Amino acid sequence: MKLAFLFLSFFIFFLLAISGSCLEEVRRGEVIVPEKVPPLPCHEVLPGYAFSEKTGFYPHVRAYKIDPVTGEEVTFGFCFLSTDLISEDAKKLQPLKILIGMDLDRRIVNFKILEENEYKPYLLFDLGWLDQIKGKSLQDPWEYGVDVEALLYAYKGTYWENLAIRFLENIKSSSEKIANMYITDEVLDKADAYALHRNQVDLSRTVANKEQTRLTQLQPSQDESVEKVFDEKINQLSDSQQENKMTGNVVLQSSSLPKETLFWIFLILALLGFVALLVFVLKSF
Repeated sequence: MKLAFLFLSFFIFFLLAISGSCLEEVRRGEVIVPEKVPPLPCHEVLPGYAFSEKTGFYPHVRAYKIDPVTGEEVTFGFCFLSTDLISEDAKKLQPLKILIGMDLDRRIVNFKILEENEYKPYLLFDLGWLDQIKGKSLQDPWEYGVDVEALLYAYKGTYWENLAIRFLENIKSSSEKIANMYITDEVLDKADAYALHRNQVDLSRTVANKEQTRLTQLQPSQDESVEKVFDEKINQLSDSQQENKMTGNVVLQSSSLPKETLFWIFLILALLGFVALLVFVLKSF
């Protein structure tokens, strides 16, 4: 009985140890993300794309478009939370919760600070200082005061400058994990193929549109057809009138005699009349 109790106690202790280890792994963001997670506002940091579910050994959301030829999803960027990728920063402090959008060129397209921790540094940052992070490449040094301008003089000081350095480290560290893990040659090749396919489809559509326009221009419109029929009717009527006029002139010309011929006919008829009158008078005597 005691042996069974000891075995059961050891088994329960073992389960608790495993559970604690798994919980620590989840806190470190080093396990697959569960399927049901709140959606991230990725459209704010990577506009113009469709988005996948949040998943991966390093939790992330893919920004993709559909290839017009293959119909496959083609990845063009990644959306992720800094807190999902680093459990503590170089200062052994909780990382700042930043939503980051990164493209395949390993550039930070945009970012969004989702929560303020107890330090609340974001209200005191110079807005221009934050804007210089947008479009920055992971290939850059990311050194405060070198390739990243320092805060305004009014905000300078060990406390605020350390927060600014932490901000840079959080973004770069989490972004490098995603880039090194998921921006592979296969992903880059599919993106290049998408650009080629997109150009081919656009060219085909342009040629088809030009051909359709040409055919439309060759086909007469309804107004032109009506006008053509009307012109044909007018031409037919004009031709008929011209033909009748020509026929009448021929008849007149054929029925009329020369003036000399009429004169001699009239003269002969007059002489015949005179001879008949003379004969009648002579018979009367």
